[in-house]
Amino acid sequence: MKQLMHLGVLAVFSSTLTSCGLRHIDAPPVTAEDRWIKPGLNKNDVWRALTACGYDASSWTKNQQVGVDNCMLSNGFTFIDSPYGQQGAICIYPDYQHFPSCQSLKNRGR
Repeated sequence: MKQLMHLGVLAVFSSTLTSCGLRHIDAPPVTAEDRWIKPGLNKNDVWRALTACGYDASSWTKNQQVGVDNCMLSNGFTFIDSPYGQQGAICIYPDYQHFPSCQSLKNRGR
C-alpha cells in the first residue's frame, strides 16, 4: 500500500511539472520585437526602433546584435528575452549570454 501511495504522489508531481513546462506550448514563435518593451509603445513601434538601430534578420551577425542591443538599451528599451518565460528564451544559452541584452537581465537581477 505504501508503494502505491508513493507511486501516486510521484505521478501527481510528474504531471504537475510537465504541465508547467508546456504552459506556452502553443504560443507563436518569439520575434525580435517580442524581446523588447518600452512603456507606451506597441510591437510596430518596437520594430521601427529595432530597424533604426540596425537590426536586419537577413544579415544577422553577432557584431550586429551587440550594436542593436546597445542602441535599444541606450534608447530606454528593456530587454525581456521572451514573453513566455524560458520558452523561446535565448539568454539561457551560453552563446548569447555575453550580449548586452542578456547582460541587462543580470543587471536587473533576473
